[in-house]
Amino acid sequence: MRIAHVIWSLWTGGSESMLIDIANEQSKKHTVALVVVNAAVNPRLATKVSDRIKLIPINRAPGSKRILDVIRLNVQLRLFQPDIVHCHNWNLVRLLKLGRFATVLTVHNAHVDLEEAWLCKYDAIFAISEAVQHHIITQSAKSTPLVVYNGIDFQAVRQRAEYQYDVFDMVQIGELNCRLKGQDVLLRALHWIVYEHGTTRVHLNVIGDGESRGYLEGMRQELNLTPYCAILGWQDRDVIYTNLAKYHLLIQPSRSEGFGLTIVEGMAAKIPVLVSSIEGPMEIIQSGKYGYYFGVGDAQDCAEKIVKVMSEYASGEARRKAEEAYTYALARFDIRRTAADYTRGYQECIA
Repeated sequence: MRIAHVIWSLWTGGSESMLIDIANEQSKKHTVALVVVNAAVNPRLATKVSDRIKLIPINRAPGSKRILDVIRLNVQLRLFQPDIVHCHNWNLVRLLKLGRFATVLTVHNAHVDLEEAWLCKYDAIFAISEAVQHHIITQSAKSTPLVVYNGIDFQAVRQRAEYQYDVFDMVQIGELNCRLKGQDVLLRALHWIVYEHGTTRVHLNVIGDGESRGYLEGMRQELNLTPYCAILGWQDRDVIYTNLAKYHLLIQPSRSEGFGLTIVEGMAAKIPVLVSSIEGPMEIIQSGKYGYYFGVGDAQDCAEKIVKVMSEYASGEARRKAEEAYTYALARFDIRRTAADYTRGYQECIA
């Protein structure tokens, strides 16, 4: 099968990294191209694309309406002759003019407005979670999305072996965007743990970059958290996968999240995960069966749940839960399953 993935940009978002993983896995059995429409290709991400994949940059200026860019996109697709064109932004289908190939879409989040008129032009629509599936249905009564969960390469993630600590090390990974990702909630929770609960043998690393970085740096100083919190900026995923098992807890405090791939990465590292009680993350941990959760936006509840996890290291409950979560996540969120599920979906479209 000849598969062409199309996306606006290839920068640092989770959906871009996810796309590369899917394409790399598919390229082991199929002929794959990755088409990036805008002139926004992160060289660090580009190095993760397998040599088996044909990377096609269109180099359109973001927001441009130049007809030459549209022509170039369609010419490149026609030259590649795909059986399926897999779009990763809902409005890309309006640029596809010249082919007779089947088109499918993956919706990666639950906080974007979708236009039904464009959704109806796809032969199939995929959602990365049941939460996103529900979002699509509320936006388009005519669409019947199929759920294909995101996945990771579990073999690339180092696992925790010992469940004890001197300093309780926590990590949060993601775009620094408090409006969506809620890192401010986590810093307030850490302040309560240190200055109200009196637990000082704790430390938090925040990994990522984004528009809220300056705000979070200021908040860290204002709350006197400098000894207890570091904002590390963007890190290569290989570095994260190597070091994730050194932490005792991964926290995802999002206010909006269609899935939450970093939660799966924590489960793959066999460390406990703590998430906010929104649909995507709660779906991953099966409403608390394979992780811990707190009320979305509730810093006090977040702090209390962190303290609870700390106590469950001593009892052995944290280890039991982390190991059960690993087994569950491996069966459900492995990248091989993700790629195979998409391939079955493609085959139904072109049958």
